[in-house]
This record gives sequence, C-alpha cells and structure tokens, in this order.
Amino acid sequence: MDALMAEKLAIRETVENWVLWRDAGDWERFKTVWHPEGWMNATWFQGPAEKFIEVSKEGFNKGVNILHFYGGFSVDIAGERAIAQTKMTISQRATVEGVLVDVLCTGRMYDFIEKYQGLWVIRRRQPIYEKDRMDPVDPSATLKLDAKLLASFPEGQKRSAGLERRFGGKDLRGRKGVARGLRKARRSGVGMRILKHLLWIAPLLIILAVVGLVASTANARANEERYHESLPKSLLVQSDNFPNKEAIPTQFTCFGTGYSPNIKWSGAPEARSYVLIAMDWDAPSPRLRLFPVVHWVLYNIPATLSEIQTRATKPILDQKRIAVGMNISGSTEYAPPCPPLGQHEYVFRVYALDVDRIQPEANNKAGVMDAMKGHILTYGELVGLFGG
Repeated sequence: MDALMAEKLAIRETVENWVLWRDAGDWERFKTVWHPEGWMNATWFQGPAEKFIEVSKEGFNKGVNILHFYGGFSVDIAGERAIAQTKMTISQRATVEGVLVDVLCTGRMYDFIEKYQGLWVIRRRQPIYEKDRMDPVDPSATLKLDAKLLASFPEGQKRSAGLERRFGGKDLRGRKGVARGLRKARRSGVGMRILKHLLWIAPLLIILAVVGLVASTANARANEERYHESLPKSLLVQSDNFPNKEAIPTQFTCFGTGYSPNIKWSGAPEARSYVLIAMDWDAPSPRLRLFPVVHWVLYNIPATLSEIQTRATKPILDQKRIAVGMNISGSTEYAPPCPPLGQHEYVFRVYALDVDRIQPEANNKAGVMDAMKGHILTYGELVGLFGG
C-alpha cells in the first residue's frame, strides 16, 4: 500500500468514526475526531464543535433519534489538509401532524480535514442536502401535507426535521374539530369548493409573514442608522486581512477555515474600554432582507488593547478578559459569513466607551447596545463584502 492510499484510509476512518461514535453516544471518543477549533454547520446548529457535542449529547439523552449512514467517498489531499466528500443518509423518527414518521434525507458530507498532532481530524463539516422523504412508521397511517407549502422549502429539506414545527397542528389545522370538518368537506362537491378557498390561506399567511419580516427588518435597520448618525464617528477601524468595502478572504468565511479576521482601531486615546459588534443586514439576500444576522459581539475590551488578532476564539478572548456575547446561533464565538444569496455587507463596528466595564442584562447584541447607551465617546466601522 502506498503512502497516499494510507492517508486516504486514515481520513475515511475519521469520517466513519464521526458517525459511529455520535450515533452511539460515545462522546469522549467523538471529541477525538474534531480539531480543537472544529466547526459544525447544520440546519439546526452552526457553531464550534465543542458546543455541537454538548447539544448533541443533550438531545441524545432526551431521546432524539437521529441516525447517519454513509455511502461513496472521495478525498483530495494537499499536504496536511484535505477536502472529503461522503454520500450520506440521515434518518430521524418524529411525530408530524399526529403521525409517527421516519424522515430520510440524502446528500453529502463536505468536510475540511486537517492533520493535527499526527492525526487527521475534522476542521469544518458542512452537510449538503439533496433530497428527502417522509414515511409513516405504521403503513396504514395517512399523512397529508400542503403541496404548495412544501414547495416553498428547499428541495433537499422539504420534509426534514424542521417540518414538524412548520406544519404543526396548531399552525395549520387549529382545533381537532376543524381537522374533522375538513375531512368531511373532501367528501362533498360543496366541501371541495370551500376547501379550495381555504387553501389560499396558507400561502397568503406566508406572504404576509414575509412582508412583515421585510418591514420589521427595514425599520430596525433605519432606527439603528439614525442612532449611529447621532454619535460621534472618529474612530479609524481597519483590518490586515481586507480593506474597507473590499472582499473578505474566503478563509474567514464558512467556505474556508472560518477564522475570525484581524480587526484594529485607533483615534480614541481617552477611551476606558471598547466594544466590537459585527453585523449582516442582507440576510438571506440583499434583495430580500428578512432578518439581521449577528456575527460577533465583544465587549469590555480593555483600553490597553487596540486590536483583535485573527483566530480569536473564546478561550483566547477569555485570557484577555474580553467578554463575548452570543451570535445568531446562540454561540459565543465568531460566526463566519455564509451568505446563501448575493453579495452581503458585513459591518464591523468598534465603540470607544467612557467606562471600564458594562454589565448587559442580556448577553447578546441588544443587551450590549442598551448597556453602553450614554457611554459612547465615538465609534468607527469597517465594511467587508462576501458572496456573489
């Protein structure tokens, strides 16, 4: 066996151990397949591997039934880094519309793998969902879902885990009596005509919800811009990794290593502490802004610092006594840009404060913004671009 084949087999073993040890709840060994700075992207979780292991363990202990099966595998190796793709099927058992079902989702695991201390470990994992299906566990059971509403979800995930929430009985059926009434309506011509009119309600509600989200996001963004217009703006914010209003290098996004970039500032010698907040107002697309995305929240940055180095993980920030707030996924880490559509603007704002420390009521962006009101001496911003 040549050396290249031996490396490929070692990587395949790491990929297979991920599945075996996660599905078996062997958490100590599961930790060993991850790089110390590993990152997991999934439909329900985006964050550090350490946190992913923690929430997976919690779900496992509560009886969440998710199983993984692997198929074909390929890997490209370049030195001590590799990119692997593995065909997979994810199986989950859950209750939808009162019917116990098995949901199968087929796709690929796209893994960025790195050799660490002599072993191949996963640096970043990104599932790619290609198709799915849903089957009642009891063959005699009947499950009805709204075809038009299903069509509004991504092709590879129409019936996956989040479907139970989206099609919950209270959302679409109301009380049990309404469901019984609809079944009776299907048996009569008059009932069918009524049902056809009722089926307009779900798409209409979706349209209204989207319009509401667009209006809410636009209003929130306008309020934030007005607030910042009232503040002094003399801080110079820069990065060694990208110029203002230029592209963020791929390595600082979910398509690369996902490291946090270097951010540095100057122009507030009288500051007693600093705050850094990174935002994206273009999600999911600059043409359809439905919600803001909080990527990074750092506060109580000591006045002696004027720079956050690249690869600033929470343990490193803790050593520097910098407080870290929650990002959009609830994690206290840098959430790298991962735009689904169009080119997004990522705004890194640094605030100079007249106090040594703030104590937010909530450890998130809103809590930090409220806590520093009345204490901002000046601020500055750096805009990075990514996507296309």
